[in-house]
Amino acid sequence: MIAADETALGGYSVRYGLREWDSANAIRALVSYTPEAEAAAAAVQHDEAEKIRLRSRILWLLPLAGLAPGSVQDQWGDLTGLSMGWISAGSALILMGVALTLSAVTEGTIVRPVAFYLAVESFVRLLLTAVFRRPWGSPLVALPYHLWQIVTHRKTKPFRERASTLPSVMTDEIIRRAGEKGLRVRSPFYDSDLAGDAPVRIEGAFYQVRRWHKEGKGLQRRWLYELEEMDAAPSGRWHEFIRPRQPARQKVVEEYTHAYDLANSFALFWGFYPRSDQSRLHRLYEFDAPKSTTTSAGILLIVGLLQTGLAVTYHLSAVVIASSTYIIFESVYRLYRALMLHQAAGSIMGYIFRLVIRPPQ
Repeated sequence: MIAADETALGGYSVRYGLREWDSANAIRALVSYTPEAEAAAAAVQHDEAEKIRLRSRILWLLPLAGLAPGSVQDQWGDLTGLSMGWISAGSALILMGVALTLSAVTEGTIVRPVAFYLAVESFVRLLLTAVFRRPWGSPLVALPYHLWQIVTHRKTKPFRERASTLPSVMTDEIIRRAGEKGLRVRSPFYDSDLAGDAPVRIEGAFYQVRRWHKEGKGLQRRWLYELEEMDAAPSGRWHEFIRPRQPARQKVVEEYTHAYDLANSFALFWGFYPRSDQSRLHRLYEFDAPKSTTTSAGILLIVGLLQTGLAVTYHLSAVVIASSTYIIFESVYRLYRALMLHQAAGSIMGYIFRLVIRPPQ
């Protein structure tokens, strides 16, 4: 392929330019362009779209998704690329907060024991997730699920058999356009070699990085690197870009991309953390610290106002009123720092969370 151009023709989105293969170049991959191959590619695209929808549902229903059995969450993680341990921990934290609030306002009713159980269960789930670094579901959901598996003689596949990654998700693409003295690399990974200042050698030619940016979200997220061909070989330091990457280099870019996903997928959660942690995430992973602080502070402000209203209505203890008053004042201060000074500000909750869950390093 020598070119890939967008087109406005009805029913077509891209026009590809091809030329006969030069026998002087080594063939690294041979692809058959047949109706069968096109049908297989369409099936892969359908599966990828299903995984994208599943990922979206899990994130939107995070408190409930974290209740699913650990084996089911492992399968979801394999399919969507989400770190289900973090989903499980976030679910436990949210439900623990809800349960403690219900326990405070339902004294003397049948709801209070249920709320107390939910709070204890959520704490235990959070602790197990932090210790074992894997998702833990609710026993109230896991026990019926496993009983159903036993009755129907279903078995959960081992982890190594479940792992499946779509080639289209993991493949780096080199795009050349006719008439341009350069190329683009579209990759599912952030690669510091392609985003740095040093020249890069690709397929025998040297290129200088012009710019790069990120496009899309979730499984559709890609980094697009634009490079311009150099007239002569550089005299100083340069990097080699090889497809596929060497195992050591591939491990580096995968670990960074995984940390990037954690930082941005759970941006709301990190918004409670100390300013130093938010600033580091902002510097390393394009984390919008002021926005996350604003969102988390706004949520706590609403919770504080609701809790104050309930305390006054139901004549709750002075401890509840004092805690809600503190939440209101803390949230107002954090909103001022984020909206007026454009700075991150942590919550006392973040310091507590940090004792159990550390943000990406």
